Amino acid sequence: MTWEYRVVRYVRGGEETLEIHEVFYDVAGAIELWSPLSSSPGGETLEELVADLALMRAATDRPVLERAELPGLSEEDANSRW
Repeated sequence: MTWEYRVVRYVRGGEETLEIHEVFYDVAGAIELWSPLSSSPGGETLEELVADLALMRAATDRPVLERAELPGLSEEDANSRW
């Protein structure tokens, strides 16, 4: 299984928000699961933090994923934190 950060679009009540999530892929490259909470950059050293920020920045170069199309939580459950 591999993973990467991806931008995920949420739409609720006609309003949109974009968040960065960890997305995990199966061996065929299909999304297998994703983190239901958005990610924050982190690391034990400044270099690790900078590297994590670079991975998050790279997520903005890939197509935005639609929350409604991701597996797992229902749209209502996923958006209930708003």
